[in-house]
Amino acid sequence: MADVLPSGRSIESSPAAYRSGSGTPLLLLHGFTGSWRLWLPLLPALSTTFDVFAPTLPGHHGGPPIELARPFTLDQLTDRVERELDARDIDRPHVVGSSMGGGLAIQLAARGRVASCIGVAPGFDWPADDPTRQQVADSLRRQHTRTRNSRWITPLVMRSSRLRRQVLAHSMNRGDLVPAREAVRMARAAADCTIADAIIDGIAGGSALLDHLDRIAMPTLIAWPEDDHVAPRTGRSRFETEIPGVTVRTLPGVGHLPMYDDTDLLVNTITQWVLTQEVSR
Repeated sequence: MADVLPSGRSIESSPAAYRSGSGTPLLLLHGFTGSWRLWLPLLPALSTTFDVFAPTLPGHHGGPPIELARPFTLDQLTDRVERELDARDIDRPHVVGSSMGGGLAIQLAARGRVASCIGVAPGFDWPADDPTRQQVADSLRRQHTRTRNSRWITPLVMRSSRLRRQVLAHSMNRGDLVPAREAVRMARAAADCTIADAIIDGIAGGSALLDHLDRIAMPTLIAWPEDDHVAPRTGRSRFETEIPGVTVRTLPGVGHLPMYDDTDLLVNTITQWVLTQEVSR
């Protein structure tokens, strides 16, 4: 679906993708079991400055189907994102990725496909022998099982702002700020992700790991949420030690998905970073 706003800017909005704005291209990649709607709080502000494209990843609710080869590797999703950029004639966008989307963003950077990269709580940089990898996989499997098993009661629970905050506390500090209808959509999207088990198995088995970080030649920002309970930092990451010239920041007072916790903080971080890189080019 495409509409024209009063300003003359076009807007595309469907379960598969969101696109709006004009000017510098900005690609937004959501995380594991999400959809483009996770970026919803940021879109009005970002689309006033950038040509924003936010797709739902293959195998995720609303996104295109995909048959994954086993074991899962991030290359399989990265290849599909690149083909989507080609189909839309989007050349070297700035990319922002959240969680798994951050890993994909960094992989696109390693391929030289983007102008700059922001990874917000990016994953998949564990060394093959890091026990954190198994702990993350176990946590994701438990969370995904609970979400699927509680589908029938989710709409009732999400009516309460207090309960939304409790249910979403693992991912964000202020789940009460998520509208009830949007919280239900988040839960249903997570439950309906057709490739969730394959991704979790890839994390546990060590096939879903990033490589070639030393090849990244464009400006890269790693933004770590201060209150991340999904993938808390236990020390310096491979992103910090292997990406040449990487910039590292802490996002204060926010959880793993900071879009609702502090929308202005994330909008300003993205906008200032991208505009600074554009001036420097």
